[in-house]
Amino acid sequence: MAIANFAALLFATGVAFWQLTLLRRQQGAETLRLRRGRALEYSIARAPHLRELRDKIDCVFLPEKYQGTAVPLDELKKAFADDESVKTSLISLLAHWENLALTVAAGVTDEDMAFEMVASTLVAYVERFKEFIDDRRQPQGRRRNDRIYAYLLGLAGRWSEPLRAGVPDARFEFPPQPEFRSVVS
Repeated sequence: MAIANFAALLFATGVAFWQLTLLRRQQGAETLRLRRGRALEYSIARAPHLRELRDKIDCVFLPEKYQGTAVPLDELKKAFADDESVKTSLISLLAHWENLALTVAAGVTDEDMAFEMVASTLVAYVERFKEFIDDRRQPQGRRRNDRIYAYLLGLAGRWSEPLRAGVPDARFEFPPQPEFRSVVS
């Protein structure tokens, strides 16, 4: 009788362990799905208001003109004086990407997914508006501003190297697909 009870207890422990392992796997898959879904929230393509902000900024500060260089601060200030909404648009777009960088740093957003979706645009904007970002980070009276865009600068720095190197392969690979065979001869 004691052997049967011990065997039953051992079997129940094995089943419980197996169920816990399955639950842990399911939880991990769900966490990854949520992190990747969170990354999708930062896609400009999914947010019309962000596309409008980007278009407004790109019309004033042509990407072709400033590719690889920063827009001089005096040009920025002149454009802002001409149209205050350009400054507001730039601040909003940079804040959006600062939030993305914070969620990546916190592990809430999947970095690989975010990289694939916005890395080149995010890095290009940080490079193009570097003087604006540096100006905003300068102390204003008693206020310390060195934390402004700290996560954005960190993420852009980390992403710029793989982009410069050309990242030969995407961070994700498609699963192998069966060979397509036409049914039409």
